[in-house]
Amino acid sequence: MESSNESAENNGGEKESDKLLTSQTSTQNGQSPAPKSPKQSPKNLGVQKKENLTVSSASHSSLSRPSDVPTLRVTECCHVYTYTQDPADSEKTSIKRRILKVAVTIMFLVMAVGVIVIWSLHDGGKENKQAKFIFFHSNDLYLKIDTGHEDQTSLAGNIGGDLFVVPGSDERGKDECKSDAKWCFTWKEKTVLTVDYVKRELMGCMDISWQNITSIFPTDCYELKMGYWFGMGGNEKWIANNNPLTEDYYLPGYDKQHGNVYEFYLLSSYGTSFYIVSEDPFRLRLNETDDTKLCISPVPVGPRMYTSLEYSICQGESIQNTHTGASLMSHRQSTGSNKVNITPYERFSWSVGNADELLNVTKVTDFIEKLKKRGYQCGEIEIDFKWETFEGDFEFDSNIKNTLSILKNHDCQFILPISPVVSYMSKMFDYGVQNELFVKDLYQNTVRLYNYGDIQGALLDIFKLKKIPVSVHTAAGNGGKFSVSGIFRGWINVIESLGKIHILENVYRAQDKSVLIEVGSGISLNTLNQSCLSNPLPMVFTLGIDGYPYLLSTVSKNNLTSELFIRWLQYSAFFTGLTLPSDTLFMRNGTRVFVTKVKKFRDGFVSQIIRSLQPDVSPSQPILLPLWWHYSSDEKVFAIEDQFLFNETILIAPVFCAGQITRDIYLPAIDGIWSHQPTGKNYNGNKWIRNFNVGLDGIPYFKAKNVY
Repeated sequence: MESSNESAENNGGEKESDKLLTSQTSTQNGQSPAPKSPKQSPKNLGVQKKENLTVSSASHSSLSRPSDVPTLRVTECCHVYTYTQDPADSEKTSIKRRILKVAVTIMFLVMAVGVIVIWSLHDGGKENKQAKFIFFHSNDLYLKIDTGHEDQTSLAGNIGGDLFVVPGSDERGKDECKSDAKWCFTWKEKTVLTVDYVKRELMGCMDISWQNITSIFPTDCYELKMGYWFGMGGNEKWIANNNPLTEDYYLPGYDKQHGNVYEFYLLSSYGTSFYIVSEDPFRLRLNETDDTKLCISPVPVGPRMYTSLEYSICQGESIQNTHTGASLMSHRQSTGSNKVNITPYERFSWSVGNADELLNVTKVTDFIEKLKKRGYQCGEIEIDFKWETFEGDFEFDSNIKNTLSILKNHDCQFILPISPVVSYMSKMFDYGVQNELFVKDLYQNTVRLYNYGDIQGALLDIFKLKKIPVSVHTAAGNGGKFSVSGIFRGWINVIESLGKIHILENVYRAQDKSVLIEVGSGISLNTLNQSCLSNPLPMVFTLGIDGYPYLLSTVSKNNLTSELFIRWLQYSAFFTGLTLPSDTLFMRNGTRVFVTKVKKFRDGFVSQIIRSLQPDVSPSQPILLPLWWHYSSDEKVFAIEDQFLFNETILIAPVFCAGQITRDIYLPAIDGIWSHQPTGKNYNGNKWIRNFNVGLDGIPYFKAKNVY
């Protein structure tokens, strides 16, 4: 009796397991579990062969089973059969049953693994996971980048989402073009789209390339879904989310849209980057409506209207890792030879003259004498006077040639402005036309004339003449090949041959060159009718992530008051160099004492830190930094674009407007305290200090200190 109970309990458990197996088998065959069939007669089961068994609920009668006889269920396709068994065969049947269960379980696991492997390798229009955070749906060209933070999406959209196709040219094929890329698509007129996943250092990237665009005009649109996006330095906006751009024509290397920032490189707080690789013109719109959408499309150029568009979208583990990886991408690499000799810039640079006046040597020498009387070294003097008769003469005006020898008696270095424009009134113009040295119109094959301020002239072509300044605003020559970066780099090569000091107002893809980029602050009225300096930090940060760490601060002379001059000095003291407007220094006595204070501060503090940082300074490591560079774990810092770091421990919060003596300052969370200089008062991090007093009598900053 005891064995009978044990048998009943065991069979009861096995019965439940059999039900599970039945359910699993049905599901594997893509069908719902079959309903239970009525019990069959042992007699009928004994006569009928198993392979010929058919089950119909109408052909079986009910049969009661003795309580001491176990029941076994066997699955066959999607139906259930039952029959009774003699007790004598119970032990053998139990062993077979267990063997069957093990075999079915193993088979199920093998099938499951096979399905997973096939699914992961299968493209066929399904979502294909390229890396930890990157997904691509090849059927509708849908790309999604996840942040890695709680399955949140950073960027998503359709490649060629708004696709205008010339009638009769809309036949798209897949994998019909020869390419090393993972995906390749062609259209009837041989337009080619390639999409490839590339593993780069510290990040994974999707490289998108449109080539031979003739009959279709794609617009690739992506929603910038999560986080802050950085990299738009124009219009005093560092955060792209707050900087709407209506659709417009953009030319790489052209300064109308982004000031002196020419790279198109966006970086998000969640570690996503967007970088345009190609140099052809493109159309762009950003945040045009409230949907935070970035849309980009190629612009056909040239007589045959062929063009291309290439860009790369990357995702890393963090914003720092992604930026480091993006800095190593094509056109953003440094050979290590771009270290600027900072010694000349540790001293002040001086600006003398007016661009509307011819060079007056007497004014320059008078200024030098004033410097000496006040104990300043001459250093570098930027000559803002006109020195040519006509733009492009490349020689001094005859009226000042005889007086130049006076300047040789001083130990100053003089910096002259050089323009790539040759005025049509210059004697060099006829020579350039005759020898085909100028950029030509692609359609008319004639010299193209440009308006450069109030000057009309031609632009020298770097590809045909290597030793004369060349155009920084267009490109031609070299068989008509469009290469804006080549022109910029050629221009830098020219000025390198002319002198040791290389200061540029703008630059493009020349991260490996030893240059300083000029960052200026203008003056205007704000909405409260206050006279304010323009905030240079968005430009500073953008140049920093674009790969240009050495910056020279300048300020407009127009409407510059003593108060605004001091405010400019308070933050400019931390730049690699700064150029002082001479009239402000010597016409207003109230600023002289403060200039001396800034000089001592730079000599004893700033220059020493820059020297210590220089071994690590590179296109991926700026000197002046946004707060998130070292404190990205504090999410509040991403929204701040009017404070900056000078190395990891020095925080500066400038004041830009006249009459303003207080401001709100955010101190990031740190394992320690922030000490205000020069008062020495300590503050905890991860908090705002409201209405903090920022006077005009010192150079205020906060220094991070550890607490042990």
